[in-house]
Amino acid sequence: MKARHFAVYMMIIVCLSFVVACGQTPGQKTNSGSSSSAPWMQSAGSGEVLASVNGINIYMDEYKKRMEKQSPYIRARYNTIEKRKEFLESMVRFELLAQAAIDKGLDKDPDVIRAAKQVMTQKLMQVEFEEKTKREDIPEEQMRTYYDEHKSEYNKAAMRRASHILISIPADANKTLVKAAQKKANKIFKEAKASKNNPNSFRKLAKEYSEDKATKTHGGDVGYFARTEDGGSRLKEFSDAVFKMGKINDISGPIRTKLGFHIVRLTGKRDKIERSYEQVRTQIQHRLFKENRTKMFDDFISQLNKKAKININEKLLDSYNPIGNDKNPLKNNTAGKTKKAKAPKATDKKSDVKKK
Repeated sequence: MKARHFAVYMMIIVCLSFVVACGQTPGQKTNSGSSSSAPWMQSAGSGEVLASVNGINIYMDEYKKRMEKQSPYIRARYNTIEKRKEFLESMVRFELLAQAAIDKGLDKDPDVIRAAKQVMTQKLMQVEFEEKTKREDIPEEQMRTYYDEHKSEYNKAAMRRASHILISIPADANKTLVKAAQKKANKIFKEAKASKNNPNSFRKLAKEYSEDKATKTHGGDVGYFARTEDGGSRLKEFSDAVFKMGKINDISGPIRTKLGFHIVRLTGKRDKIERSYEQVRTQIQHRLFKENRTKMFDDFISQLNKKAKININEKLLDSYNPIGNDKNPLKNNTAGKTKKAKAPKATDKKSDVKKK
């Protein structure tokens, strides 16, 4: 269970949790005569009694624990007996509030009982898993094996992102058609070159002239790709030309491929990544630690299920409709709003520039 969940649970039962530390025993009455026999109401303290509130003890060891949970900066404020007494008075007030909650029967409130179970679950997770498994216990051999089997995660080829305008050429095109296509591409290239520092200009040109239907509506964006020889999915002539381009927003072309002529704009660069085992050892250790703990948790739950007798009233469950009579629960949230089109992803576009 995550730490933030634990914090929420502690806030819910903060009044009652304090009683645990301050010494009420099963069946012990508070000042108004009510009683509680819940096991979690028993004292968690011991040793010398520092104060007593309606017969319920506040122990010195609990006072020290609470004081030591404060930061050194905060603890420095309590350097006199008067200040230390103020801290004790806050614990006394807390105990009075807890007793008042019990007197009103809140220790039997379903929400409080549920919250107590949640805190006990958190404690169980700590005892069964956090205290039994340590990151340092992951064998070195297991971590090295993981690295060898997942090298692609830690070593990545250089990548480039580009947009293009394709002037296509049919496979059976004669010289006249090729020449006409090249002339058109040259004209578009000059226009793109003249406004290369304006990304919107290239996008408009792609939407107007590109014959790559898969990318023209996205301004010609073909996403990130590696060199063809590194497993990249683009045509080699296209890939080679793009990787020779130096700066973002540079324009190149016309580039001839079997598909036609391309005018290309460089839009992104990712350098090659090479990380050794030593560089990622801590990361791998953390990952394996989490995987091991998850497996331990799943095995633990499996064993509990095998030992438990669980009955489910499926007919009753099926009769409950959490949506109620509202067949479209989202309609109130979407009324009057214009649905935005999803932005194109930066990778994996089905462009004609891909190898075929």
